[in-house]
Amino acid sequence: MRKFLITIFIAALQEGCFFGTFQTAQSLKPGDVDAGWYVSYPLYFNRNVKKRSEEQGIGSYDSRPNVGGFIAYGASPSTDFGLWGSLGEGFGPFGKFQFLGYNRLIPSPIDGALWAGFSYHPIVEGIIGKLALIGSSQLSEYSTLYFGWIGVNSPDYRKLSLPSDDNFWTRLRNLGSFKFFHAIFLGIDLYRKETVKEEFRRLPFGISMEFTLPLVTYPALFFGIQFRK
Repeated sequence: MRKFLITIFIAALQEGCFFGTFQTAQSLKPGDVDAGWYVSYPLYFNRNVKKRSEEQGIGSYDSRPNVGGFIAYGASPSTDFGLWGSLGEGFGPFGKFQFLGYNRLIPSPIDGALWAGFSYHPIVEGIIGKLALIGSSQLSEYSTLYFGWIGVNSPDYRKLSLPSDDNFWTRLRNLGSFKFFHAIFLGIDLYRKETVKEEFRRLPFGISMEFTLPLVTYPALFFGIQFRK
């Protein structure tokens, strides 16, 4: 298991990108804390899509995972603050404000929230910004379906796949101006009961699975899994 995690870490150091959130629209109760770590992976629908993207000079996302995580604290009944980061996005603060739902600013049977954060990436030497509009609906006490839109101002990691005489690290540092990407996402957040059989107590308390589709030419479909303690 340790060798497997080390392999993922080394691979992700070479390139990483992620456009999802792994967040429902529900805010934490004041004083509560939430944390998790995730692995995301870019998937092309077929090899020809990726090839066409490279032939047109757009580039493509290399099939390497991105590893990241977050920690959040409930600051008020509608507001969370915390830290987030990943190998592809750097590390920084974020905030989430739930404005839609029962007893919220706008009463509604569906929850809605605005998530905003920024991070600094030391290798590409720039600030990455992320903004998301999240909607969610609780299916049961232990599951929530969530969806929304996300915008990210980040390096265009697709360019790393284009032919170049420079080595990987030189190309990574000189990706040029950041570009604004936006995407739609759909995910499900699952939790287990507090009390379970002894053999299941070491399993994560929660798990999220998410699909994200960037709204760009020749997109990759991003799939990610997050585990919560």
